[in-house]
Amino acid sequence: MSSDSDSDLPIEQIDGFLRGFFFLKRELNTLSHYYVTTGLPEELAARRKHLDSFFFKGGASRNIENIDLFFNFCLTLGDHRNSMTMGELSQVLLLPMSTATRIVDWLVEGAYVERLSDPDDRRVVKVALTDTGREMYRALYEFAARQMPRILEQFSEEERAHLIALVHKLARILSEEMR
Repeated sequence: MSSDSDSDLPIEQIDGFLRGFFFLKRELNTLSHYYVTTGLPEELAARRKHLDSFFFKGGASRNIENIDLFFNFCLTLGDHRNSMTMGELSQVLLLPMSTATRIVDWLVEGAYVERLSDPDDRRVVKVALTDTGREMYRALYEFAARQMPRILEQFSEEERAHLIALVHKLARILSEEMR
Protein backbone atom coordinates (compact mmCIF):
# COMPACT_ATOMS: atom_id res chain seq x y z
CA MET A 1 0.00 0.00 0.00
CA SER A 2 1.14 3.48 -0.74
CA SER A 3 1.78 5.65 2.30
CA ASP A 4 2.35 8.96 0.53
CA SER A 5 0.54 11.41 2.80
CA ASP A 6 1.98 14.48 1.02
CA SER A 7 -0.68 14.51 -1.67
CA ASP A 8 -1.35 17.55 -3.81
CA LEU A 9 -5.08 16.86 -3.66
CA PRO A 10 -7.13 19.40 -1.70
CA ILE A 11 -8.38 18.06 1.63
CA GLU A 12 -11.94 18.86 0.52
CA GLN A 13 -11.62 16.39 -2.37
CA ILE A 14 -10.15 13.71 -0.14
CA ASP A 15 -12.85 14.29 2.48
CA GLY A 16 -15.57 14.33 -0.20
CA PHE A 17 -14.32 11.07 -1.70
CA LEU A 18 -14.09 9.33 1.68
CA ARG A 19 -17.57 10.45 2.68
CA GLY A 20 -19.00 9.41 -0.67
CA PHE A 21 -17.12 6.10 -0.63
CA PHE A 22 -18.35 5.14 2.84
CA PHE A 23 -21.88 6.31 2.03
CA LEU A 24 -21.83 4.17 -1.13
CA LYS A 25 -20.48 1.20 0.80
CA ARG A 26 -23.21 1.53 3.43
CA GLU A 27 -25.93 1.87 0.80
CA LEU A 28 -24.62 -1.12 -1.18
CA ASN A 29 -24.56 -3.22 2.00
CA THR A 30 -28.12 -2.12 2.80
CA LEU A 31 -29.27 -2.92 -0.73
CA SER A 32 -27.50 -6.28 -0.70
CA HIS A 33 -29.02 -7.11 2.69
CA TYR A 34 -32.50 -6.16 1.45
CA TYR A 35 -32.20 -8.32 -1.66
CA VAL A 36 -30.85 -11.31 0.23
CA THR A 37 -33.28 -11.18 3.14
CA THR A 38 -36.48 -10.00 1.47
CA GLY A 39 -35.92 -9.90 -2.26
CA LEU A 40 -34.71 -13.36 -3.20
CA PRO A 41 -37.36 -15.15 -5.18
CA GLU A 42 -39.25 -18.06 -3.69
CA GLU A 43 -37.45 -20.53 -5.97
CA LEU A 44 -34.27 -19.94 -3.93
CA ALA A 45 -35.86 -20.20 -0.50
CA ALA A 46 -35.00 -23.87 0.10
CA ARG A 47 -31.47 -23.49 -1.24
CA ARG A 48 -30.92 -20.24 0.65
CA LYS A 49 -32.04 -21.93 3.85
CA HIS A 50 -29.70 -24.86 3.17
CA LEU A 51 -26.81 -22.52 2.38
CA ASP A 52 -27.46 -20.52 5.54
CA SER A 53 -27.77 -23.62 7.71
CA PHE A 54 -24.53 -25.26 6.67
CA PHE A 55 -22.64 -21.99 6.96
CA PHE A 56 -24.18 -21.44 10.39
CA LYS A 57 -23.17 -24.96 11.46
CA GLY A 58 -19.67 -24.15 10.24
CA GLY A 59 -19.44 -21.13 12.51
CA ALA A 60 -20.28 -18.18 10.27
CA SER A 61 -22.80 -15.84 11.81
CA ARG A 62 -24.23 -13.39 9.26
CA ASN A 63 -26.23 -14.75 6.35
CA ILE A 64 -25.65 -11.76 4.06
CA GLU A 65 -21.91 -12.42 4.21
CA ASN A 66 -22.51 -16.08 3.42
CA ILE A 67 -24.41 -15.28 0.23
CA ASP A 68 -21.80 -12.70 -0.77
CA LEU A 69 -19.01 -15.16 0.01
CA PHE A 70 -20.70 -17.89 -2.04
CA PHE A 71 -21.17 -15.43 -4.91
CA ASN A 72 -17.50 -14.36 -4.75
CA PHE A 73 -16.35 -17.99 -4.78
CA CYS A 74 -18.56 -18.65 -7.82
CA LEU A 75 -17.31 -15.56 -9.64
CA THR A 76 -13.72 -16.52 -8.89
CA LEU A 77 -14.14 -20.12 -9.99
CA GLY A 78 -16.04 -19.06 -13.10
CA ASP A 79 -13.30 -16.61 -14.07
CA HIS A 80 -10.59 -19.27 -13.78
CA ARG A 81 -11.52 -22.09 -16.14
CA ASN A 82 -14.14 -23.36 -13.65
CA SER A 83 -11.56 -25.05 -11.42
CA MET A 84 -8.69 -23.75 -9.33
CA THR A 85 -6.19 -25.12 -6.88
CA MET A 86 -6.73 -24.24 -3.25
CA GLY A 87 -3.62 -22.05 -3.38
CA GLU A 88 -4.93 -20.10 -6.37
CA LEU A 89 -8.32 -19.71 -4.72
CA SER A 90 -6.91 -18.38 -1.45
CA GLN A 91 -4.58 -16.02 -3.32
CA VAL A 92 -7.28 -14.56 -5.58
CA LEU A 93 -9.74 -14.14 -2.69
CA LEU A 94 -7.02 -12.72 -0.43
CA LEU A 95 -7.77 -15.34 2.23
CA PRO A 96 -5.37 -17.42 4.29
CA MET A 97 -5.20 -21.01 3.05
CA SER A 98 -6.80 -22.26 6.28
CA THR A 99 -9.82 -19.96 5.82
CA ALA A 100 -10.22 -20.90 2.15
CA THR A 101 -10.02 -24.59 3.10
CA ARG A 102 -12.66 -24.20 5.81
CA ILE A 103 -15.00 -22.37 3.42
CA VAL A 104 -14.48 -25.00 0.72
CA ASP A 105 -15.24 -27.69 3.33
CA TRP A 106 -18.60 -25.99 4.00
CA LEU A 107 -19.32 -25.66 0.29
CA VAL A 108 -18.43 -29.32 -0.29
CA GLU A 109 -20.71 -30.31 2.61
CA GLY A 110 -23.54 -28.38 0.96
CA ALA A 111 -22.84 -30.03 -2.43
CA TYR A 112 -22.08 -26.67 -4.09
CA VAL A 113 -18.38 -27.37 -4.69
CA GLU A 114 -16.35 -30.50 -5.28
CA ARG A 115 -12.68 -31.30 -4.89
CA LEU A 116 -11.02 -32.80 -7.94
CA SER A 117 -7.68 -34.54 -8.33
CA ASP A 118 -5.33 -33.03 -10.85
CA PRO A 119 -4.66 -35.70 -13.51
CA ASP A 120 -1.12 -34.35 -13.98
CA ASP A 121 -0.18 -34.22 -10.28
CA ARG A 122 -2.04 -36.27 -7.67
CA ARG A 123 -0.75 -34.01 -4.89
CA VAL A 124 -2.70 -31.06 -6.32
CA VAL A 125 -6.36 -30.68 -5.40
CA LYS A 126 -8.59 -28.48 -7.52
CA VAL A 127 -11.94 -27.00 -6.55
CA ALA A 128 -14.89 -26.73 -8.96
CA LEU A 129 -18.57 -25.90 -8.74
CA THR A 130 -21.00 -28.81 -8.85
CA ASP A 131 -24.13 -28.67 -11.00
CA THR A 132 -26.04 -27.50 -7.90
CA GLY A 133 -23.44 -24.81 -7.25
CA ARG A 134 -23.62 -23.58 -10.84
CA GLU A 135 -27.43 -23.59 -10.68
CA MET A 136 -27.42 -21.59 -7.43
CA TYR A 137 -24.87 -19.13 -8.80
CA ARG A 138 -26.81 -18.71 -12.05
CA ALA A 139 -30.04 -18.06 -10.12
CA LEU A 140 -28.35 -15.50 -7.84
CA TYR A 141 -26.70 -13.79 -10.79
CA GLU A 142 -29.95 -13.64 -12.78
CA PHE A 143 -31.76 -12.25 -9.75
CA ALA A 144 -29.13 -9.53 -9.25
CA ALA A 145 -29.17 -8.75 -12.99
CA ARG A 146 -32.96 -8.25 -12.85
CA GLN A 147 -32.58 -5.75 -9.99
CA MET A 148 -29.91 -3.56 -11.63
CA PRO A 149 -31.97 -1.97 -14.43
CA ARG A 150 -34.13 -0.10 -11.89
CA ILE A 151 -30.98 1.48 -10.50
CA LEU A 152 -29.07 2.00 -13.74
CA GLU A 153 -32.02 3.53 -15.60
CA GLN A 154 -31.60 6.57 -13.33
CA PHE A 155 -28.45 7.37 -15.36
CA SER A 156 -28.19 8.42 -19.00
CA GLU A 157 -26.53 5.99 -21.41
CA GLU A 158 -23.35 8.08 -21.32
CA GLU A 159 -23.40 8.25 -17.50
CA ARG A 160 -23.85 4.46 -17.29
CA ALA A 161 -20.82 3.92 -19.54
CA HIS A 162 -18.74 6.29 -17.41
CA LEU A 163 -20.02 4.78 -14.16
CA ILE A 164 -19.16 1.24 -15.23
CA ALA A 165 -15.71 2.29 -16.45
CA LEU A 166 -15.02 4.21 -13.22
CA VAL A 167 -16.19 1.35 -10.99
CA HIS A 168 -13.89 -1.05 -12.84
CA LYS A 169 -11.01 1.43 -12.65
CA LEU A 170 -11.55 1.95 -8.92
CA ALA A 171 -11.66 -1.81 -8.31
CA ARG A 172 -8.44 -2.30 -10.31
CA ILE A 173 -6.68 0.52 -8.41
CA LEU A 174 -7.80 -0.87 -5.03
CA SER A 175 -6.68 -4.35 -6.07
CA GLU A 176 -3.23 -3.07 -7.05
CA GLU A 177 -2.94 -1.13 -3.77
CA MET A 178 -3.54 -4.31 -1.77
CA ARG A 179 -0.65 -6.13 -3.46
